[in-house]
Order: sequence, then C-alpha cells, then structure tokens
Amino acid sequence: MVKYKLKHVTCLYCSMGCRVAFREVGDNITAIDYDDYDPVNRGSLCPRGHYNIELINHPGRLTDAWLGKKRTSITDAIKYIDIKLKKADKASIGIMVSCGSCNEDAYMASQFAKSLGTVNISPSGEASDIDAASVYSWSNQVPRMADLRKIGEFENLIIVGDILTRSPVLSKRINEVKYGKRGNRITVIDPNVTHTTWFATTHLRNRPGTEALLLAGIYKIIAGDARPELRDLDMKTVEEGTGIKASVIESIAKGFDGIEKGCIIFVPGPHKQRNDLIQYFIDAITVVSLGKKHITFFSFANTLGVSKMIDSEVPSHIGYGDMISRVKEGKIGNLLIFGDESYSPPAGLDLVVRTGFFKDGTEDPDTVLLPLASHIERKGTMSLAGSRYVSIIPIIHNVGSRSNWKLISNLMGVTKGFDKILDETTNIMVKETAGRDIDPRAKINEVKSVSPSGSVPLDNVTHFGDNRHVSNFFWWRANNAGSVK
Repeated sequence: MVKYKLKHVTCLYCSMGCRVAFREVGDNITAIDYDDYDPVNRGSLCPRGHYNIELINHPGRLTDAWLGKKRTSITDAIKYIDIKLKKADKASIGIMVSCGSCNEDAYMASQFAKSLGTVNISPSGEASDIDAASVYSWSNQVPRMADLRKIGEFENLIIVGDILTRSPVLSKRINEVKYGKRGNRITVIDPNVTHTTWFATTHLRNRPGTEALLLAGIYKIIAGDARPELRDLDMKTVEEGTGIKASVIESIAKGFDGIEKGCIIFVPGPHKQRNDLIQYFIDAITVVSLGKKHITFFSFANTLGVSKMIDSEVPSHIGYGDMISRVKEGKIGNLLIFGDESYSPPAGLDLVVRTGFFKDGTEDPDTVLLPLASHIERKGTMSLAGSRYVSIIPIIHNVGSRSNWKLISNLMGVTKGFDKILDETTNIMVKETAGRDIDPRAKINEVKSVSPSGSVPLDNVTHFGDNRHVSNFFWWRANNAGSVK
C-alpha cells in the first residue's frame, strides 16, 4: 500500500470555506480526501469542492505570461504594462479585484490605485453579491452575524433563496434544525420550488423580485411603529406586492420574533431584485428582534473582505456597475483585472491586464495575461460567510505563477514582503469601516417602488462568475455541454 501524507486547505469556491484534504505522495498531490474532523463541513464536499484537485494537477495551468498570441516572461510583461500605464490618462485606468482574491490582494490593489491617483477601483464577481455586501458599509445598523458552525442550534430559520443549491453541504445542518426538536420551524422565501424548499415547514412563494418587500413586512410586524419610517409602509401594500397574505406574514414574523434562537440565511442572486435592500431588511430584523442573527452566503469566497478593504482604503471608489458602465462608454480604456472567474471586458480597449489560471483564448495584442497562483499555492487571509476570518497557507509550490499581491508589487516597483503586507492588512480588517449614513425612510420608499418581475429560473449550482475558470473542469463541462462562454 502506498504511503501518503494528508495536506489540508480551505476550499474557496464559495464563501462557506469547507476544509479539503489531499493525499501527497512524494512531492505530488495524487488524490482528494475528506476532512471528517473539520467543524465547518464535517468531511462533506459539494461538486465545487472537487474542483480543487483538478486545479492542482490541470495540464492547462498557466506558467508564463502572454501578450496577445506571444508567450513572454512576467518581467517583460510587467515592463510592457508599465509603459502603457505611463502613457495613459489616469482617468482612463480602471482596476477590478476578484472577490475570490485574498485581503492582501485587495489591499495592494488599493495602494496601486492610490499611487496612480484614481478612484476607478471596484470589487469584481457576482453583482448580486457585491450589492448585498455593500450594506455592511451603511453606518446606522450593526448586523448580528451567525456562525455557520452553529446553524444547527437554531430553533427557527428564515431562508431567502436556494441555499442548498449554492452550498449543499449545509443540508445536514438544515436537517438538524428541522428535526432537532418539536416546534422548530424553517420558512423558505422563494418564488420557485427548489432543493431548499423541500426542507421547509413553510414555503412562501412570493412574486418574483419581491423578497425585499416581504422582509420589510416582517420587519414592520416585529418593530411595529416604534420605527418612524415604518409608518409609511402598510401591510396591504406588502400583501398586494408579494402575493402573500398579510395574516401569513404576521404569523411568520411573530413566530420568528417569539423564539429565543432564530437566524436568517440569505443567498444573493442575479434573479433577485435589489439584493442590497434584501440585506438591509434582514439586518434590520436582527437589530429589533432580540437574540436573532443572520448569515449571508456569497458565491465568491471573499466578497466581504475585498469589499471592506476597498471601502476602507479608497472610500470614494466607484462601484462594480459604474466600472462596467464606464468601460462600455469608453471612459475607461485601460483595465486591470486581478483574479480569474470575474468580468469579461469588451474588445477594443487600449490595454487589458488579467491575472488567471488558464489561457482564455484572447489574442488581442493589447491583452496581457499573467499566471496567477491559486489558493492552494499561496498565503493570504479571507473573510468568509459570517465574517469568519481564515488564513490560507500553501500546501504545494507554485510553478511559474505569482500571487496577485506579488504581481501588483511588481507593477508598483515595491519590494514589500508578505509579512509586512499582512500586518498592514490585519490592522485595517480589525477596524470598523467608516460607514455611509442612509435614510431609513428612503429605504422604505425604495422597497415600495420595486415591482414584481416575471418568472425567474432556478439557480445553477455549476455557475461561477462568467465560468471562464470552472469551464476547464470535468464536472462543469459534463453538466453544461455546449454552454462554455
């Protein structure tokens, strides 16, 4: 029998952050294994978790830089980028940081933006995730986040969206709530019948796009008229908008408020309207209902960390939507994208720089592709679901690739080491971000103006950003034949 060592790493294919084990024989990773003792996933892995082994051993991994069709060295690619940026108008330069990047990457990208004198920097990933995460920079609410390892201890869950498609490993914990003791309740808010709704004791099939209005109604019932802005919202409006009877909403709200341990689970998604308002009213409920918490599961692992870092270091930065609009309008012609599986820019820009794991077929002579080290090959810190702060360490050596923070350091011409960057990053992450004051009454008016949409499709477990990254893996290809972008 072949002897092997077990190496452990955190899976970063969603914000749940499961632990994955690998079998190492000599200097080679030969197979995936399961970490039965990890308190997060208890050995279980979803299909995305198995992408990790393919990423390690994939024959198509980048080890060199590319300038259009030409293979080149990282050093020469950096020199080319530097020349182009020195000639560019600073207002035409944009920087995007994938929400799959670590906090140190986002920190160095922010320093790079400041050195260039631009506020054109934004997170990049799922727009719905970024919208939801933006609420954490609003200063007049302090969300009470749950620890995902303790979800099974709650007596009442309200789940907004299809969490068991996003993170099927959670099914064990959802079952612990459902069957933990008599009287436990699970309410799922979703216009569709999904994997998650099969676990529900109550399924609220709201009109598509009205999740925020339904949560505002729950908030009103729990808070009453103690909050002045809620006087502008009547339950008839909520009932007519959501298609859910006011009496049903009242029963759900009072049942949730009346128990000791309750949690709201939120799954942002591109087919929901106003993910920011959904997150806002979830936070509001946990503020007014004693002992209640919430947890939001993002499709990109470090949406919270990247968003917080950029908010902290470049407070006046533009948003993700604004970045895309400015690129489309031609205002930003030099775009640097740090991290794979995110935004696909249009053709014809003066300069596109992308760090990634695989060659993506781009042959534009002004597109530079730099080989990126994966989370299995680099150091870093991340803020996962529930603001769970984790450190990642390499379990194998990278071959030819570099971390984003290192590539950005090369572009800036600085020699700062990782430990120094880690210290500076940690100091920022432990501080409270200076938030933006918002008007609660304005949020009530906004949610009242959201109209129901048409039918919405089911979530797709294989979807991840623009799929550039995961389309290299067998499980994705097997389930999405003919749909590679």
